[in-house]
Amino acid sequence: MNKIVHISSVHELFDNRIFWKECKSLSEKYDLTLIIPHAESGKVEGIPVIGLERQSSRVKRMLITTMQAFQHALEEDAQLYHLHDPELIPVGLLLRMKGKKVIFDMHENVPGSIRSKGWVPKSIRKILCTLYHGFEKLTLNRFGIIFAEESYEREYPWIRTSETVLNMPKAHKIARIHKKKQQTPTIGYIGRIGPNRGSAILLDALKVLDKQGMEVHFECVGGGADPHLNQLQEIAQSNDLTLRLHGFLKPEDGLKIMAGCHIGMAILMPVPNYLESLPTKIFEYMALGLPVIASDFPLYRSIVEEEECGICVDPENEHGIAEAIQWLIRNPNKAREMGERGRQAVLEKYSWQNEAKKLHEFYEQVID
Repeated sequence: MNKIVHISSVHELFDNRIFWKECKSLSEKYDLTLIIPHAESGKVEGIPVIGLERQSSRVKRMLITTMQAFQHALEEDAQLYHLHDPELIPVGLLLRMKGKKVIFDMHENVPGSIRSKGWVPKSIRKILCTLYHGFEKLTLNRFGIIFAEESYEREYPWIRTSETVLNMPKAHKIARIHKKKQQTPTIGYIGRIGPNRGSAILLDALKVLDKQGMEVHFECVGGGADPHLNQLQEIAQSNDLTLRLHGFLKPEDGLKIMAGCHIGMAILMPVPNYLESLPTKIFEYMALGLPVIASDFPLYRSIVEEEECGICVDPENEHGIAEAIQWLIRNPNKAREMGERGRQAVLEKYSWQNEAKKLHEFYEQVID
């Protein structure tokens, strides 16, 4: 059995794509170890985990955590290393110098992401994008590349060895989750929580509904920066809105909370990375049988409107979002039909089972 090692210096242990999908699927065939920031080392859900110390700053992480990851990677002496973060590309180059095979999993379009990163000064974003793209040109063809989105494949036509593995849900497993709906109309969100991911505009929409005499609760599952989470709590409390921030949970726990909601929300802001990336949460809501309200991007519309499983809205217009929520609440039969169409579409077309097959076939190609 070939030994493989997955490495992340950034993600949480129970990252949905890395741990629950890729590592779980690959561990059925390979001797797999995961190196990732975590308090302890040992077996987790049957997967050997080597814990990295989580650093207090981005600079320390890029210097200290990546070096620790490289040292552990060498000790594992695997046939193949699967990297999940751009800051690990130098680690991949060092491993290649040692004669190892390396896969880089492109979770996001970094040049596109730089253009909307709040911590990057606007004055240097353009030059930073150019420099990073040049760095990619020099390095990425030394690895096998996995694209998490179809748009990445179009934007990197010069990559020689690649496969697109979409972040689809484990649809049949999710579809088996059943939970009684909450008594009060409730919207749900699952995923990373941040300024560009719609949490604040959703609270603004709930304020609009509250002024119209409609009470709607908000269940929010996912991690985020403390200042932003505190701001959301303050907005909710000052406007007497019910917001429950559950933090980062295992997928099955978070999805059980979503199953008790009436509507799944995917209101992401129009930044470059989101315009061309399908959020997994849309497919998770569909698998749960929830009608979806999503941003009015062409890519999102190609799923939500074509499958007739929800409503697309302007993500920066709280009144339009409030109107969509209100319509679904006041038309429960139509909402239920949307949810059922979405569930059926996911089971037939948008399942991790299909992506796992592509992942295994790409591994065979790279290892051989």
